[in-house]
Amino acid sequence: MGQIRLGCSGWSYDDWIGRFYPPGTVPGQMLSYYIKNFDTVEINSTFYRIPSASLVRNWLRKAPPGFVYSLKMYQGVTHEKEMRSVRKIYDQYMSAVMPLRPRLGCILIQMPQRFKATESNYALLEDFLSLLHEDLEFAAEFRDRSWFNSRTFQLLEKYNVAFCVVSQPQFKGLIPPEPVVTADHGYVRFHGLNYKKWYSGQGSERYDYLYSEEELKEWKPKIEQMREQAERTVYVYFNNHPSGQAPTNAKMMMSILGLRPTTPKSAETRQTTLGAG
Repeated sequence: MGQIRLGCSGWSYDDWIGRFYPPGTVPGQMLSYYIKNFDTVEINSTFYRIPSASLVRNWLRKAPPGFVYSLKMYQGVTHEKEMRSVRKIYDQYMSAVMPLRPRLGCILIQMPQRFKATESNYALLEDFLSLLHEDLEFAAEFRDRSWFNSRTFQLLEKYNVAFCVVSQPQFKGLIPPEPVVTADHGYVRFHGLNYKKWYSGQGSERYDYLYSEEELKEWKPKIEQMREQAERTVYVYFNNHPSGQAPTNAKMMMSILGLRPTTPKSAETRQTTLGAG
């Protein structure tokens, strides 16, 4: 049976001030406060750019023992090239993030919604999975329902890559919220259930949603089932970040699951000057 690590997708949001962060909090104080409440965070910025060496060193230096970062794979691999001939750019990304290894959780490979389960795309996916570092943890988030089948699960099992389980509006063609485990670790993302803005909203509006306690309780048996099946960690992240809803729901889910952060108390006194997330 594995452990559960639970946190948010990012930490550097101005609209969390007064809702999660105390009034008057400045960006350089956000991570230190976040670490007092959660033992992991998912970094979204690595999707948009390969992080600089100085930024990675800062992340490493600011994280106390017991705290881990999960990272999103660079979009140049998944969206710009759709995993075609990506060995060079993959190696560049991994070289950049490897110094973070002592505090590294899982690396999330997020596919574009246009990436469907065709024969050619299965071949592309397997070629890419064969490049992955075998001694690190990876998860794959598919955006199209065509990937939700035993063939996909078996392929991920072959390379010990977690199938990313998602909470999101159940429109036709989207991945259903089933507790699938395909590796010795698991991965869950809560995007919110904003049906009205999922396709019509601008920017982060689709993630503007506050889960009720009843909605989160429905996930308790699913996450516990994943924990029983996974030998290592089940990572759970809330991506409904507008207006501080992610930390609100993350704390609510921690209470439902009976969890407490595993970060040592010494982390509470550690200060940071880092504000990127």
